[in-house]
Amino acid sequence: MRRACQLGAAPLVSLAYRGRRGMALVYHQVLGPGERRPQTSIEISVEGLDVQLRFVAATCHVMEADAFVAGLRTGRLPGGACVITFDDGFADNYELALPILQRYRMPASFFIASGYVASGRRYENSMMHDLLTRAGPRPRLELDLSPWHGPVLTVPYSSERDKTAAYFQIMRAFKDRVRHVDRAAVVEYLAERLDVPTDRLTAPPMMTPQQVRGLAEAGMTIGSHTEWHASLSAEGPDEYARQLRASLQTLREMTDRPVKYFSYPFGDPHYCVPACPLVREAGYEAAFMACGLPARTEHGPWLMDRLATNGGMIGLWGSLLGIKPSQFRQRKALRQCLADADTRSPRTSRGN
Repeated sequence: MRRACQLGAAPLVSLAYRGRRGMALVYHQVLGPGERRPQTSIEISVEGLDVQLRFVAATCHVMEADAFVAGLRTGRLPGGACVITFDDGFADNYELALPILQRYRMPASFFIASGYVASGRRYENSMMHDLLTRAGPRPRLELDLSPWHGPVLTVPYSSERDKTAAYFQIMRAFKDRVRHVDRAAVVEYLAERLDVPTDRLTAPPMMTPQQVRGLAEAGMTIGSHTEWHASLSAEGPDEYARQLRASLQTLREMTDRPVKYFSYPFGDPHYCVPACPLVREAGYEAAFMACGLPARTEHGPWLMDRLATNGGMIGLWGSLLGIKPSQFRQRKALRQCLADADTRSPRTSRGN
């Protein structure tokens, strides 16, 4: 019955995604058997990944990145054209996702934050999530991030609703304003303010250079995700451009293969559109956002979008059909960011 339902969906998927429209699916961290349930939009269980990729294998035309990008450029994609992507460079991508991809004989692209892989440094974004999740309630939380070019924040913190709102506000400031060289200090500061010992903070391990090379040798495409999962607003145009070039060179050396494609860290239009000219200047042939919309080239191959995969099969179907509330918000945000880009250059403003 499940197989029949999957095959019955194939004509609908093929009709919805054809010509100058394709689907690019984005994954991040994969949780192993017996681990906790996914807590964020960038996590999926290995069982959930298997179910989704089995569905994709049965209903979609899964393509390598080269063929997918070429098809979008020419408007000659086959019906149901799909490319699978993974962001960040978590070790579980190699250990858990790769065997599933090989089982279904599917190519995929992996966008690597090369600095973390090359150095073995802990991934601060995950540490921030763990820190803010562990923190206990209090009447209010006062934070001074100005030493690291961030804001001074005073936020209610007494209920789960308050904590959730504060989580997004603090994480937005961390992404927008804190440079990669300051992230560890900010984590230490917040841990002290929230009374959470830093030795209790967890972060998923990143791939080793050998694992990145192993992906390439297995036929997977390796792309860049900057050196340190950077945002233009935090790093400024010169440092951001340096990371684009350095990551490209590092990944070339790791894999002995060309690195053609880029994925914008954080994925929203707010981060992608202003950085687009710098990505193009750095020599990448195409770049992917993560706004949760179909992949198109109407804004050029350096602003191709991807569909979210969280929420199980129901969430995936919502993404495919374009009915998630977040997709309507992202369409509006993308239009606004493109309009803003017409009136300013990314090199005329520095984020710090």
